[in-house]
Amino acid sequence: MNNILLEVNTERKRQDQKWGGAHHDDQHSTRDFVQLIEDYAGWARVMAGMNSSDKARKRLIQVAALAVASIESIDRQADATLKDLLSLVCLFVDVEEISGWTNNQKELARDYASCVHLNASDSDVAVPVKPGFLPECSITEGLWE
Repeated sequence: MNNILLEVNTERKRQDQKWGGAHHDDQHSTRDFVQLIEDYAGWARVMAGMNSSDKARKRLIQVAALAVASIESIDRQADATLKDLLSLVCLFVDVEEISGWTNNQKELARDYASCVHLNASDSDVAVPVKPGFLPECSITEGLWE
């Protein structure tokens, strides 16, 4: 299994070098990626039907690498959205820092910021204790960015 994952990682690096990496990937929708994955998987099916398992395998490695690229893009977009939500409640965090958080930390930050924002609009929403990994509120920090 580890050799296969190394092959997928090598293919991802090849794709990034050829197409430009995250900047290029983030210009495509999940739907675009799914279409590419279907196309490459279709070629793998054709190759398998022609008893060319080596070529089918190569296409399947490309399919896996495309799936990874799509998931990475989805995660980057979600992190950018969380950054925007946090900034609404004067918590300024770089996307790079957010990307290093665990999924649980991201969920806690999202829940906290959502409750603070709703509470500020006179909604009767209880605000949970601010997670310790979040910065202090800085009203002036985001004004000149």
